[in-house]
Amino acid sequence: LHAYNGDTIKAIVNPDTNKIDTVYITTSKIAAVTAKNATKITMNNNVGTITVADHEVYEDVKKGDVVVVTTLYDAVGEDLSYTIVEKAESVTGTVKAYDGVKTVTVDGTKYNIQNRQALLGAIPEETVTTAFNDDCIGEEFELFLVNGYVGAAVQTSQAASNYSLVTAVRNTNNSSSAVFDALQLQVMDSEGKKTIISPNDDSKKADGTAATKQNDFKVGDIVVWSGKADDATVTVKAAVSTAANYTYNSKTKSINGAVAAANCVLFAETSNNAVANAQNGELAGAKYNTYDLRTLGTTPSTGTVPTTYVTNSDGKIVAAFMDLASKPSGSKDATVYGVVSAAGGRVEIDGSYYYNFTVDSND
Repeated sequence: LHAYNGDTIKAIVNPDTNKIDTVYITTSKIAAVTAKNATKITMNNNVGTITVADHEVYEDVKKGDVVVVTTLYDAVGEDLSYTIVEKAESVTGTVKAYDGVKTVTVDGTKYNIQNRQALLGAIPEETVTTAFNDDCIGEEFELFLVNGYVGAAVQTSQAASNYSLVTAVRNTNNSSSAVFDALQLQVMDSEGKKTIISPNDDSKKADGTAATKQNDFKVGDIVVWSGKADDATVTVKAAVSTAANYTYNSKTKSINGAVAAANCVLFAETSNNAVANAQNGELAGAKYNTYDLRTLGTTPSTGTVPTTYVTNSDGKIVAAFMDLASKPSGSKDATVYGVVSAAGGRVEIDGSYYYNFTVDSND
């Protein structure tokens, strides 16, 4: 019972004897809403799907919400359980210190980490932090709390997880302000998810000047973007060079002498198609993958190939792109494996219909 989770221990006292008859614990866990339809919601972290009408769920719950789930069980059987779903309290600030999976200090306040273990492993449309490390110090985070303990964390300041690779540029000379056929980009994030976005007039090139035309973006550029997909503020953090010489050192995990930071994402085109041939369009047959740069063995290309990378204030690489002949050796990609534990049927999300499955992974 001596656990770091804030679970409530309650005692029932017999009024006739003034002695405790029963002791029980009300447990709560953190989860994220992964799907919602007119009658049901589905949550991860082994919660599953519940019918809203049969349980207590806060109004306007939506996909992507981080929630605290408390389930009350009936002595007869789990099928008679009653679940309370509340929106998780959150705090934001700069991480000043951490102690393994025990505590994290944000803006002078120290928080205990729930159960002193890895944090929630997935939140829709977010890249989560499951454990704090040295690279988190000085960065801004949103922490989600359950019973006052940190159960989930999302880095809100610029990090490797915020970077995306431009994989296609709409082949048009129109600007970002065009009414018809406006400028569009396809970008891929560090998890391999591709999104079509429309840069707005506030978008910038790597040198800080406006990026509103087709020629301002290249396949292979590393960017960050914010806002809605159809009105995105896009900033080029590193422009690809089709004539860049690079040397990758597998022992020091460095490119041209710059060492990769922890969790450094490598975007790679691995079909031996020169990205230079599709700088303002789409590369037919291209295969894009993401890797943890620090896990690479050797790369199948050397010398002059399209490449670029972004460094942080310490000079460490936090995101990189290489145009390679094939998949690099000894690498770990972003694929997450799991077991389908439930089939939720069809769901409607933002006007589109999908098949919904619950998958249990190792986190």
